[in-house]
Amino acid sequence: MSEIYNNNWNNDDFQNQNEQSNREKFFTYNETHLAHKIKKKKIKKATLKLLGLVVASAIFGSAVTGGIMMSFVPQYISGEIAKSNTSSSQFTNTSFSLADKVIKEYNNGELSVVDIAKKVGPAVVGIVSTINVQSYFGIAESQGSGSGIIVSEDGYLVTNNHVIDGAKSLEVYLSNGEKKNAKVVGSDSKTDLAVLKLEEGKYPHAQLGNSSELQVGELCVAIGNPLGMEFAGSVTVGYISALNRTVEVDGKTLTVIQTDAAINSGNSGGALVNTKGEVIGINTLKISSTGVEGLGFAIPVDEAKPVFDDLMTHGYVKGRPIVGIAGRDLTADMARYYNYPEGVFVEQVQQGSGAYKAGIRRGDIITHIDGIRIKTINELNKQRDKKKAGDTITLELDRSGEIKQVKVVLGEETK
Repeated sequence: MSEIYNNNWNNDDFQNQNEQSNREKFFTYNETHLAHKIKKKKIKKATLKLLGLVVASAIFGSAVTGGIMMSFVPQYISGEIAKSNTSSSQFTNTSFSLADKVIKEYNNGELSVVDIAKKVGPAVVGIVSTINVQSYFGIAESQGSGSGIIVSEDGYLVTNNHVIDGAKSLEVYLSNGEKKNAKVVGSDSKTDLAVLKLEEGKYPHAQLGNSSELQVGELCVAIGNPLGMEFAGSVTVGYISALNRTVEVDGKTLTVIQTDAAINSGNSGGALVNTKGEVIGINTLKISSTGVEGLGFAIPVDEAKPVFDDLMTHGYVKGRPIVGIAGRDLTADMARYYNYPEGVFVEQVQQGSGAYKAGIRRGDIITHIDGIRIKTINELNKQRDKKKAGDTITLELDRSGEIKQVKVVLGEETK
């Protein structure tokens, strides 16, 4: 401003009121003129920066993509600048938002880790469960902690079944530290998933993505509460290490996503998020052993969605078949000792079930299902799960040395 003043004015020119008025008009003109020059300079700088981004993409990416962007960006900038106000400060804000917009579109909508944390973090909660445990002095209370993801504005949240299994009470802590009560709507030990409902209110919630679109090597972010509420809201970054891994947990087989994003005790039930800020997995376990690092696993959200829907609507997973017995494996050693065949020893028959109606009794030993030899409960369940509720199976069993075949109509599991 001083350079313009010195080139056009001196102190002897201020002699009357009209000249004072002219002076004010001159300063108004020069201030406007200077703002215009600053604006043009900023336009030029913003344009050069964005063109530099495009040139870089043409060099390191596809020449075709670079060419398209080179023709697109100047028109895009011109359109955006035409919308801006004459104020230099307003234009500066427009320039930065314009750059962010172009970069975001050029990156196919991908977010930075900071933006992912801001978007999904408020929807990830801490869950503290209280259970009764048997101790040397009798029954005592014990607390455990895990994570959960709010998936609807009215407060439905998903977590792992093992986080809430056996809990006599549950407390949920929001990302802002606020404590809420919650009740279990439904749980499923087979998939290790559960749905809880928070008390009435409006809550920040996460957007679910599509795990089927994941690729090995893709960046991902884990959000949860490792080691309890002391480290609530922790964010770790890694990559999709593998897809469709099969792991055995407590006699259950889970198909999971493998990641090297740090997942620890307390992360269970938390979110595994893609670069668009969408939940694509529910963190569930890690392999913990000397010399082992970076082996964490999450349940794919595409497999979890149908379970969520059934648990929210019915409280259990619809259509899952059940025989209606409780049993245990009769091992080879036990079979030799008692001179029995190897198989599933029936300990209890559920009244009103398909097994009950078929006449199966306690003490029967099931050896075949639909002609297939089975020796363990897991083998029996594996064949059963190929069917659906309402289907009929044929069981062959040994009853005190007498071989029988019975037809069982499979019921529907509701727990």
